[in-house]
Amino acid sequence: MEKLHIITIALLVSGIVLISVSLGTGVASIKGEYWIDYAYSTTVSATVSGFPATVVAVATANIGLYTTCYFIATTTTVTTIFGSTTTNINTNDCVDSATTGYISADTVTAIQKVAVAAAVMIGLALLTGIPVLVLTVIKKLPKPACFVSIAPAVFALLSTVMVLAAILILNKELVHGMSLGNTATLGYVATVSAFLSTVSYTVAAVFIIKKALSSSKTAPSESETAAPQEGDNKEPL
Repeated sequence: MEKLHIITIALLVSGIVLISVSLGTGVASIKGEYWIDYAYSTTVSATVSGFPATVVAVATANIGLYTTCYFIATTTTVTTIFGSTTTNINTNDCVDSATTGYISADTVTAIQKVAVAAAVMIGLALLTGIPVLVLTVIKKLPKPACFVSIAPAVFALLSTVMVLAAILILNKELVHGMSLGNTATLGYVATVSAFLSTVSYTVAAVFIIKKALSSSKTAPSESETAAPQEGDNKEPL
């Protein structure tokens, strides 16, 4: 087996492995609930039963693409002539991310759609990469079939752009107290893996197409390989 053929196979295998990593981390990030960590506190002055009071609310929220879970601890301190009394109330719940107001509902919907589309592109990059690998191993990608080797690279590139777009859209929505959470890290891993897969697929496609075009030029024509006609080898009289 020639060296270039082995390198091409290795590149395709690398592309498939990398896009598989991207698919796994991408799906995990879509399902994850920790795209954004949000923490804030507010202190307000109020009057309770005619007495001055201080209300302190400390809230934390884990914002996902679909579900947001929040925890709010409210401490109310009322000061009277007899001293101060403190009341603590804790509230926690998980709700649809689009209804929380932490980030706009339109943004949540847009990110969800982009993320799902990216997952589809990653899946297609994987599904098209496998048959290209098989056909390359058995050397069944001559001209013009060789051009199908571009498909995995195209899908991988589209998925890279889409995942990166989802992260950038989300990042623009961050306000004071917000930071990208653990699940967002998976999004970065998915993006980098998809990009590296694009590179591997692209280089492999270049080798496949170059080899096929070169072979088509050097292949003997039909006229050169045709059997000699009867009488061609007769001795002259």
